[in-house]
Order: sequence, then structure tokens, then C-alpha cells
Amino acid sequence: MMKVMQTESEPRVDLGFHWEGFCWDTAWTMGTLTHLACQPGQDMPDGLGDRIVADLRRVMPDHGVAQYFASQPGIFKSYDHLAITIDRQNGDVVGLIGSKWLKFHDGRPFLYIWTAMIGNAYRGSDLFAALVQLHFASIRAIEGGLPEVIATKTYNPAVYGLVKKIFLRAEGVALYPELESAEVPAPHLRRLACDVASVVAPKLPFDPETSVVKGGQAVLAPDYFPCMQKTSRTAVWDHFQKYLAREDQVLCAIHIPTQSAEALVRNAGWDALLR
Repeated sequence: MMKVMQTESEPRVDLGFHWEGFCWDTAWTMGTLTHLACQPGQDMPDGLGDRIVADLRRVMPDHGVAQYFASQPGIFKSYDHLAITIDRQNGDVVGLIGSKWLKFHDGRPFLYIWTAMIGNAYRGSDLFAALVQLHFASIRAIEGGLPEVIATKTYNPAVYGLVKKIFLRAEGVALYPELESAEVPAPHLRRLACDVASVVAPKLPFDPETSVVKGGQAVLAPDYFPCMQKTSRTAVWDHFQKYLAREDQVLCAIHIPTQSAEALVRNAGWDALLR
């Protein structure tokens, strides 16, 4: 694994940072890495998405990056919030998180983490944690707080572990499915997962018992993952191995009660970046 060299002793935050012909809302520089955040919209240059995809293909050569983005044209202008990481040693984009606001059928909003990618050489480093920190600090600054519900889908057991690590940092915050507890999940969490599935995958079968979206991976990029990434979390690995075929995904629904939101922000460090 390539180690990211630290050439600057102090992190730096810049507002209104220009890169590739686009003004990003925030740039957070740490060592040789610069994390950028923005609300893309229709102002994002058409060629910028192509540049990002080309870099991600280069740093993730064993993944079906091109297939993923080709199946979702216009995705960069459809993200409501986007954060990327650039390694200034080589100029490559080496990480990306893109999310979008969706609505339940009763009109309530929730945030869907649509895309999360990180270059092969940076796995196990602090890059992804820093990218998540900027992404949610930016969302909090723009939206005035955190959403009550955040959701994502994945074929990767390691991503499930990261979701737990990132979000379950405050009392009251809950994740469905909870794969490492013998307790019966609260009925409202199972209903929440069903409600999320009906919005993010309305045409695909969803099993609320296992939280598996049948065909969820196949409709995006059936060849995206070269294999199911092994995790040391035995219960998580067993669940993914037992219930997922290559074309499926596990739906993760995070519930953040209002009274838990600020504790999560504080414990995750999302309040310290953009003061």
C-alpha cells in the first residue's frame, strides 16, 4: 500500500477554491491531499465529470468504474453534495463521495449516499475518514444540520463496517440492519428500511428480514466489484456471504434522532472543520 506523505504540518481550509474550471465551496488541504466539496448542479462543466472518472479508473483498475458511471449519465450534475480528494503528488482524483436528497412518499426528506469510492492504494489510510468529515461538515453548514435519515446500499461488507464506525458515535443513533447484535431490531427501524427501499429501488425486490435489495448491484454495475471484500467482522461477513448473490446489495438505513444529532456531529469532529 502506498503511504501518503505529509509535506505540510498544518491542515488548511480555503473557501471558494478553483480547480479544473469550477469553483468548489471548500478545500481542505492535509499533507499532499486536498479534499474538495461542492453542490454540483448544472454549473459543473461537462468535462469535469469525465476527468474525475478517468482518474478513478486509473486508481481503481480492478473495479468497473467506467461501467458504474456509464449506467448513470448525468450523475455529477445530479448529486446534491459532492466531495472528492486529489493527491497533489500525481494530480489524480483518488476518492469521491456523492449524495442526493430524496423524499419518502409522505414528503419527508432523507439523504442518500449515492456513490463512495476510494483508490486502491489509499485503503486503510485516513483518506476516507477525512473525505467523509468534509462531506458532512459541508452538508451541515449548508443545510443547517444533519438529516434524520441517511441511507446507502452496498455489496461490500467493509463498507457496512465503515458505516457503523462513522455514524454510530452517539447514543440514540441506530442502523438497520444491525448485524452484530442478538437483539431483535425495533419495528420502526425495519419499517424505515422498507420505506427507504421503496424510494431508492422501487422496482427491485427487498427482503426486510435481511435488508437485501435483490439485483441492486446488477442495475448499476454488475462488474464493479472484482470480489466481495473480506472483513474481520465475522457476523457481517457471514451475513453478506449467506444472503447476497453477486448482483445484490445490502441496504443500510441510519436513523439520527434530533436529540442525537449534535452529539454525533461533535463526536465525529464535523463541527470543528467549518467554524
